[in-house]
Amino acid sequence: MTASRWVQLATAIALSMGFAFLLSGPKDSGDALDRAVNAVLEAGPVGAVVAFDTGKGGVDVRAFGRLADMGAPERLRFRLASLTKPVVAAAVLELVAQDRVSLDARLSDVLPEFAIEDPRAVVITLRDLLRHSSGIDERAFPPLFMPVQELEAAFGLVASDMNDCAPLAAAILARPLEGPPQTAYRYSNTGYCLLGLLIGSMTGLPLDEALAELMPEAANLSFDLSTLDVEGAVLPGQDVWLVRNPDVVAGAGGLIGSAADFLAFLARPVAEDVMRKPDYALDETHFYGLGWRVWPGVDCPARTHFGSMPGAYSVAVVHEDGRRFVALFEGRPEEDWGPFATLTSGICSLWTGPFSP
Repeated sequence: MTASRWVQLATAIALSMGFAFLLSGPKDSGDALDRAVNAVLEAGPVGAVVAFDTGKGGVDVRAFGRLADMGAPERLRFRLASLTKPVVAAAVLELVAQDRVSLDARLSDVLPEFAIEDPRAVVITLRDLLRHSSGIDERAFPPLFMPVQELEAAFGLVASDMNDCAPLAAAILARPLEGPPQTAYRYSNTGYCLLGLLIGSMTGLPLDEALAELMPEAANLSFDLSTLDVEGAVLPGQDVWLVRNPDVVAGAGGLIGSAADFLAFLARPVAEDVMRKPDYALDETHFYGLGWRVWPGVDCPARTHFGSMPGAYSVAVVHEDGRRFVALFEGRPEEDWGPFATLTSGICSLWTGPFSP
């Protein structure tokens, strides 16, 4: 599928308040979903596994493309990429629920070892990190997506010496903010790196062990690269990007797991604060809450997230009535938003009937 076609699909999604049913087909079958997944496969990935609720307590796990011949799709483990972020957010909210920290705690108080030179940063809170409203934005300096040689030459960061994301966070925080905190959404991997470091600091555990201790639903998710079953092809040079190292990308996108594993995590109830719209959010169709993009008042009200890195692409959708969907791809499409829009539309078309959990 061409890039222009993806743009048309994404535009249709936005104009229809998030979730127009672009894919026709029987509402009581998986036809719409199958076509949506296959459309993404046409854009580059060579295989996929999806898991979703079928109603009345049932779960369906399907494999597509190359992975359809591998067997046991429920066991195949992928890089989850930025689907890591909702898990990290849920762990922070569990710490909040246990009165161990406050959403309004300032970053400078809970992680004082990270000095932020920009004076505007003094007001940054955990809520800001979760919402991507801290003003931290590494678009001009994306160390996770830089060749390690360039990273070392420009900033003196030696990739082989890193066992977590702390050196990258320190380098980014030494730069000016992209804008004042609490005024706009600016997606930041660094913010979730810091949240992961905070979870580890507060629990005294490696991050994946901390996630499992705080949330049993996350027990099968890990940062252990030896558990990875599906490794998508990457372009020459991308194999040395730091985003490929689960320990370094960490809370921003390092988790590994199966579609069934992540579907189990999605059964966890979400805190009310997750769905609260920030004051600065002007778009009426969607906003980024605490670890999720929230789509209120649309044809298919839901919370969503997608993740994208060399060799991996992932999408999760949770309907407001509790229905869940996860798609994990072997390979990454050229463009992120269009495939997300198509998948979301496909699953929402499948979900137009009443749900009986």
